[in-house]
Amino acid sequence: MKEIMLPYIFICWLLFKFNVIKKRPRNYFISVLVGCLIATTLFLAHRFYSPADLTDSTTIRAPHAVLSPAIGQQIESISVDHNQHVKKGELIYTLVDDKVASAIDEINAKVQEIERAIEATEVQLAQAKRNYQRKAELGEHVSERDLENAADKVEIIAAELKVQAAQLEVQYAQLRKQNFELERLQVRAPFDGMVTHVYIADGTRVGSMHLWNTGKKFVEMRIPDQSYAYIQPGQFSEFYIDAYPGQIFRARVHSKVEATGESQGDLLPREQMVSRHINLGSMPVGRTVVLEVDENTMAMLPIGATGSAWVSADKPHSILGVLDIIGAATVRLKAVKAYLNPL
Repeated sequence: MKEIMLPYIFICWLLFKFNVIKKRPRNYFISVLVGCLIATTLFLAHRFYSPADLTDSTTIRAPHAVLSPAIGQQIESISVDHNQHVKKGELIYTLVDDKVASAIDEINAKVQEIERAIEATEVQLAQAKRNYQRKAELGEHVSERDLENAADKVEIIAAELKVQAAQLEVQYAQLRKQNFELERLQVRAPFDGMVTHVYIADGTRVGSMHLWNTGKKFVEMRIPDQSYAYIQPGQFSEFYIDAYPGQIFRARVHSKVEATGESQGDLLPREQMVSRHINLGSMPVGRTVVLEVDENTMAMLPIGATGSAWVSADKPHSILGVLDIIGAATVRLKAVKAYLNPL
């Protein structure tokens, strides 16, 4: 921010150098006082209407997926390497099968058993139908009771056949479920993305892997709470990151974070500590704003890179649009300074 005053300092130096202003203590005092007033006014107005991240905490982020539970399953083999980009459906790693295959074999055995039972029941049903037909053809030579018993037997066997068919459908449903569980043992990428470090090894029982969604990167910047009311979705923004010193990227405000971790209460059944409440609430940490970028810019940005950004916020009058120069200049000066950060 102090670099914004360099033009004023240069002008004052020229005025004193060429005696346009007399070199008197009074004039020195007035020049310094005016400079301080200008700097204070610009700084305060800039914080409201063109806020810049002076903490250099603007970060490139991306959503990620945890591909399997961290505890309870053993990894059989890993199919990716460090910092590898993967496509949707590509195999990441395989989990050890300790139950699914045996369950499938058991279900297949039950299916075969039920199928044989159905075949036997169908034979019994055919015999019962022939027996009923034979007795029906005898007419008055067969008692009415024997004929009813033969008909009842046909109905009973037909009902048993339906029960067995239902049991077979149950086993098929269990088989589909176990096949689904078997497919889940092959952990595949749910979207196009990348893995970073592969810290887990074959045979591990604790740990999983994260997959970053590189197609949904976003920028998160910090703003002071005082500018919260002036930030709206769609506003113009610019940022830089240390990974590309001297380069300025453009973005748009996606949304502002309306809840922070400082507001989170304690879920345990105990009273709130006042000291903790004071420590969390007294610090002027502000809040963050999510910025969205285009696909070409998104492809360039490394996840986790940090820098600074500014937003052209709503202003009470169009004449205050000149304050955007301060936000833009602040970020550009920081981008140039990024060349010196490694030193």
